[in-house]
Amino acid sequence: MAIQKSWQTIRPPARWVEVLITILGLLGLIAALSLYQEAFPEAALELKLSREQIEQRARAYMQARGYQLDGYEFVLTFNEDSEGSYFMQRTLGVPETNRRVRVDKLPLWYWRARWFKPLQKEEFITRLAPDGTIIGMAHEILESAPGAKLSQDDARARAEKFLTEDRQWNLADWERVTASSEDRPGGRTDHHLEWKRRDFVAGEGELRVLVDVQGDEIGWYKYWVKAPESFTRKMQEERSRAGFIGSLSYLIGFLGIGAVTFGAFLTAMQRGIQFDRVGKALMIAVGALGLLTSLNFAPLARAGYTTTEDYFIFWAWLAIGAVMLMIYSASIVGVLWIGGRQIARRVWRYQDKVLPRGADRWIILARSSWRGIMLGGMSGGYVVLFYLIATRVFGAWLPLDSPSTDYYASPAPFLAPLYVGLIPATTEEMTFRLAGIPLVLLATRSRILALLIPGALWANFKIESLEWGAVIADEANVTVCLRADDQVIGVARATIDADNIARVETLFVAPEWRRRYWATALLDELAEDLKARGMKEAQGVARVGDKIAGGFWASADWVIGALTFAVNLQPAPPKTWREKIAARFATLQRMFRMP
Repeated sequence: MAIQKSWQTIRPPARWVEVLITILGLLGLIAALSLYQEAFPEAALELKLSREQIEQRARAYMQARGYQLDGYEFVLTFNEDSEGSYFMQRTLGVPETNRRVRVDKLPLWYWRARWFKPLQKEEFITRLAPDGTIIGMAHEILESAPGAKLSQDDARARAEKFLTEDRQWNLADWERVTASSEDRPGGRTDHHLEWKRRDFVAGEGELRVLVDVQGDEIGWYKYWVKAPESFTRKMQEERSRAGFIGSLSYLIGFLGIGAVTFGAFLTAMQRGIQFDRVGKALMIAVGALGLLTSLNFAPLARAGYTTTEDYFIFWAWLAIGAVMLMIYSASIVGVLWIGGRQIARRVWRYQDKVLPRGADRWIILARSSWRGIMLGGMSGGYVVLFYLIATRVFGAWLPLDSPSTDYYASPAPFLAPLYVGLIPATTEEMTFRLAGIPLVLLATRSRILALLIPGALWANFKIESLEWGAVIADEANVTVCLRADDQVIGVARATIDADNIARVETLFVAPEWRRRYWATALLDELAEDLKARGMKEAQGVARVGDKIAGGFWASADWVIGALTFAVNLQPAPPKTWREKIAARFATLQRMFRMP
């Protein structure tokens, strides 16, 4: 009886259903391929030069400037100027942004070549556009390094000569924006100069170039799209709301369903249930692919290496992190495989096999695989149409990232898509499908809710991560990170305005008991870094009446430099249900905060 019932539960769908899935899958694939360029910004990205060709051009350029690179470590990464890209998408739309990238060669993507020596301040950095054009250059030296004391006019003459002769810019197309000078301890004077393009039109954004003259040499050059501060702040506010929804989905979905699944796993282990061949194969595949992916990205990790860190310890932590990722990934899959199947069996007692039983099992498997491929085509078409309809019909703004641009710079780029595809196909599918659907079905007895609730949680389930090498390399921001073991537990970030004043935008340490000491240490390190970059002042903000924030700034030897007066000109709008929930969470957090 059990075998007969199992055969009936895996009976293939009707022929008309398979025909419909095939038609929709092919239509979705056609829509995805034909409308891809209209929906996604990376469609404008053309990588005609290989990694080796980019390295040769970068090395030849730096050597032509007289720099000796022998004996230096080298690392090449590929990055996106996220802030500039988001601004262009928001202001002009994705199709026009793609057109401007191709026609005007906007510097939204770039290769970053770095030469450094461990425990040595001096290093060399070159930025190249995808077509190999130099769009950035830096020569990092000590503050105490000797150099000439040029006047600002002489420094501007050298900078303009560099822009016209080396970079082939016509200065008539550029307008002076800012200029500043700083005397260094080594006796030299450094000058910072910026220009903006006269004919560039994109909202309040600007196309800029900057040149730093260190003594009498060009020490820094950058060509980039500068987004207005108002846009950046608004984008951060909008993303904070999305982050709240994502965090709530993570708490309910992954932790809630995961906790029940882990309990089912422990129960299965107590009953003596062992891993079958499929479970072992999944664990080995995920763990091995995770290790290979970590090794593939290991050479790129040097982009984020700080030259004050012991080089052996740097690599040791990377090796430990790779092994831990392998163990963690395989363990998660093992727990979800055993625990999820135990939960699913409570609902579907006889449907417990991936492959059907019977002589026609391979025919059924082939038809099932074809349906899966067609569902992939449907998914691709849905994503493209979703973005197009949301932006063009409803006027929504959906900032799109270029997916993991560092993949292009890795030795084996194909490994990352395999890993990124396999992880959701195992962890997410097992969490929200294998375990989530039967859990909701057991709780509600409703098949509709069993499909909708896990699907909604999965759609909002997203853990954001940062490419630290790209963050640290962004000259518009100064970022200092605090790392414990293989995790970043603290970050301090400051933005630099046109007047060479740095404003501390981010200062965070977790958990709370570490904040007093490590936040001060991060702030001191950030101040030293800003000082080394020639900033004349740094500012932080604390609200009046916030004794904790005021006491912290005072304990860090920061003094009140200005008072900001404000008045509320509009009555406070009624709180939305999201704001009420957020306020309730904040109240509970204050009630249970540790002293």
